[in-house]
Amino acid sequence: MADKHLQRLLRARQNANQRIVYNTQLRQPDVVARLRRRITELDREIAQHLSKEANAEEKSRSASVPSAPQRKAVPKNRATASKANEPSKIIWPIPLTPATPPPSTSASLPRQPRISDAENDSEKSAPARPLEPKRPAEPPLCPVCERPVLAAGRKRHQRCERVRALSSLDQAKRDITSSPPPPVGGDSETAAYRSLVRKVERREAATYGRRHERVSRDPIRLQTARRAVLMRSRGHCENPACGGQPADVTDDGQAILEVDHVERIAEGGRDHPAQMVALCPNCHAMKERGAARAALRSVLLDVAMRNHDVWHNGSIS
Repeated sequence: MADKHLQRLLRARQNANQRIVYNTQLRQPDVVARLRRRITELDREIAQHLSKEANAEEKSRSASVPSAPQRKAVPKNRATASKANEPSKIIWPIPLTPATPPPSTSASLPRQPRISDAENDSEKSAPARPLEPKRPAEPPLCPVCERPVLAAGRKRHQRCERVRALSSLDQAKRDITSSPPPPVGGDSETAAYRSLVRKVERREAATYGRRHERVSRDPIRLQTARRAVLMRSRGHCENPACGGQPADVTDDGQAILEVDHVERIAEGGRDHPAQMVALCPNCHAMKERGAARAALRSVLLDVAMRNHDVWHNGSIS
């Protein structure tokens, strides 16, 4: 039971040391101070426990040691000669020190109890000084607010990321009217685009609001509208604030683009190139799940209408 109690104390001290390192990285000085006080109390309990065990062992050993034999009386003239041959007096109980007995008396002394490193350290200094935690690495500074970023794996704060995204979208929306119109293909390409748009407009009234007759009931989408948007994009993401689309291509050599409805058909949007854009996978994910998706949809709607007017009408309406 005593050994189990000592093991519990040592495990508690080890856990407290680990929690000190963790809370030091989180910069919680109150918790660290409380854990240091707890370690001091544990060191005191460990020292008391070890001293009790040492006293118990000393008492048990002193009870089992036989009494020293009486020396025979010697004449006075032989006292000096026999004094050299007299065995040294046994000191009991043996002090718990790391010193070893002299070679001449080591054979006559009983075996000294073994002292572990933990017991020796606790007897030398009680309470023991807690281990100094490792200094954590300096966190990176956020380029937006110039404050340290404590979250692991991030280069800027989440709120600063949203502010940066909103500011870039606002700038992109202002640049739409001032930037030159997008490049337009030749006469054959613009004629093919107009032909596709006419087919879309003829079939849009018949397919609007209808669903496929299957369990999922997905809305009917026009493949001609998708081909028209891909032709209009000319292999580039239509998000003006795009940070860079993938450099890879598909198996048939086409750019990795995803045609998306700016306003979902289920929410009243049209299946028409004027409300559809070609986006790279990153911009598509930002438009669907990004924190600034509402502002991005407003920008993409303007881009879709502007690019459609240039390709279909030859000018911005």
